[in-house]
Amino acid sequence: MLGSLLKESAGIVGRRFFLDALVPSFAAGALAVVIVGSHRAGGLSKMVTTWTAQSVELKTVQVVLFFAVVAFLAILLSSTSIALTRFFEGYWRRPFSTFGKYWHRLRLRRLDDDQQLYFRYPPKSRPEEVMPTRLGNIFKSAELYPALRYGMDGVLFWPRLYAVLPDRVATGLGETRSLLERLLALSSLSGLFAIGTSAYLLVVRGPVLIYLGCLLGGSLVAHTCYLVSLQAAESYAEQVRAAFDVYRRDLAVKLHGEAAVLDRPQWLGIGQLWFHGIPEGTQLVPDEPPPAAEESNGARWAPTSATWWAALTVVAAGAGLLWLR
Repeated sequence: MLGSLLKESAGIVGRRFFLDALVPSFAAGALAVVIVGSHRAGGLSKMVTTWTAQSVELKTVQVVLFFAVVAFLAILLSSTSIALTRFFEGYWRRPFSTFGKYWHRLRLRRLDDDQQLYFRYPPKSRPEEVMPTRLGNIFKSAELYPALRYGMDGVLFWPRLYAVLPDRVATGLGETRSLLERLLALSSLSGLFAIGTSAYLLVVRGPVLIYLGCLLGGSLVAHTCYLVSLQAAESYAEQVRAAFDVYRRDLAVKLHGEAAVLDRPQWLGIGQLWFHGIPEGTQLVPDEPPPAAEESNGARWAPTSATWWAALTVVAAGAGLLWLR
């Protein structure tokens, strides 16, 4: 019955929303209910016994309330997927982004692996474009690719180019993007689960083993999902690069007719027309890139994201053990 219900739900709400938001929200909510309920009842078996002894009306109210909370969390998660992705990319205010940018600029400067430079970082000639996270640098590399090679601003031209892509290409991009957003959603929910359940167990002085399991397990799942999402991001970024390489001429035909073959200055002119309203053919003075920020001595000790997560998790676990003793 539950399987058929889930199958019908997937058809009603849409496969992407179902997989990316509803299923993760349901899993996190159910696990949180089990942990909190079993602690309040004095054990999992007692929680089941208490639930079985309740009236049908009370069970119905609790089930409806649970699914309402899950649905709200799923809708919130789905509606904020773009903001969530930008957060993982590192679009933060200072000083939160400072250490990450310092670290990745130093790493970029020392990096000699051409494959990593291509897939994971902006060019060494553009250190000012470095982002504070690995995901942000992967996307920034793909964003700068069409600008450096064809004079096409990646952010500005992408929606127009996407409109002329064949269905199979657009479908592949959508599936990869969906996988990426699903992994980031799982990472976010796992992190929130680790924080929420461990905080609850600290307040009520719950069992130490369950506290450590929630904190360390949730943190491990969150970080693992983020690391796996980097692979999906690299695949998506490469598909975006390939779309500019292969289908930019199709966009030129849509804009200027069958005989259109646009070179770099013409693409730059079209971008200026769309973005600033400057007529095509106007002679433009190229902007000088802003100077790269100088790394201070302290930047050599700037921690990576993995270091931050590990340090915070260990400190939280140690503080919790002292509190629960």
